[in-house]
Amino acid sequence: MSLFTATVAAALAAPAADLPTAPPPRPAADTELARHLASWERATGDGVKSLRATLALTRTEAVVKQEKRYSGTAVWMRPNLAVLRMKYDGDKTGNDYVAYVCDGKAAHEYVGLQKSETRWPLPARFDPLEAFAFKCLTGAAGPADRARFRFTLVQAGRDEVEIGIVPLNAADKAEFAQARVVLNGPDAKDPYTPAALRLVLPNGDTEVWKFSDFKINPPGVDETAFRPARMPGFTYREVPPLPPGTKP
Repeated sequence: MSLFTATVAAALAAPAADLPTAPPPRPAADTELARHLASWERATGDGVKSLRATLALTRTEAVVKQEKRYSGTAVWMRPNLAVLRMKYDGDKTGNDYVAYVCDGKAAHEYVGLQKSETRWPLPARFDPLEAFAFKCLTGAAGPADRARFRFTLVQAGRDEVEIGIVPLNAADKAEFAQARVVLNGPDAKDPYTPAALRLVLPNGDTEVWKFSDFKINPPGVDETAFRPARMPGFTYREVPPLPPGTKP
C-alpha cells in the first residue's frame, strides 16, 4: 500500500468520462464486491515495486460552474517513496504548480506561486484530495480502508469496473461527500488498475481525475528519483514533528 495511506482523508470514486451524474449502485452480492476489491488490491500488491502514471484533473466549482484543468505525473516506489506534481494548464509561466516529494522520512511540498517549500515529517498532512488520488493508484481497498469507507459496486463489466466509496467517520466526511472510481476491467490491458476518479466535495465542488500511461515497475525508477531539492528563490520551512499519538 502507499505511504499516503496514513495521510489520506478523502473519498468517493469516479467514472471515466466527465459525467455530472452517474447511475445508482446496482444490487450486488457481497462476494462479488469483495472479489473486485481483492483484485484491485492485488493489482498493486507485493509484485509491484514501483509505478508511474500520467494524471489529468478537472476541478469544477458548484456555484459558478467554473472549471480549472491540471495535468501532471505520479511516481511511487516501495516502501514509502513518492513524487506527485500537478500544474495548472491555463498558466503560461510554468509557475502555477504544486509538487510533493516523499523521501521516506518526510514529505516536501513545493508551491510554485508562493515560491515555498515545506518539509512535513512523516506521517505528513498535505492536500488530502491529491493524496487520495495518489492512493487510488496504489490500492485503496485494504482492510484499513474498508473500516473507514463503505464500498459499493456500481457496475461491473469486462472492460470497466466502477466502485463507489462513502466515508464513515467525521474526519473523512469533512474532506469529501462522495466519490466513484473506475478500474480497468478483467479484460483490459492492465486489469484492475485505476482509470478515473470522481470526487464530490462537501460544498458540492467536484474533482475528476483521469489516469493514463500506467506503468508498473517501469525501468529507470530508483531511489534517486525521490530526493528533494532546494529550489532557488524558494522560502524553506520545516514543520515540527507531531506529539506521540497525534494524528496528522
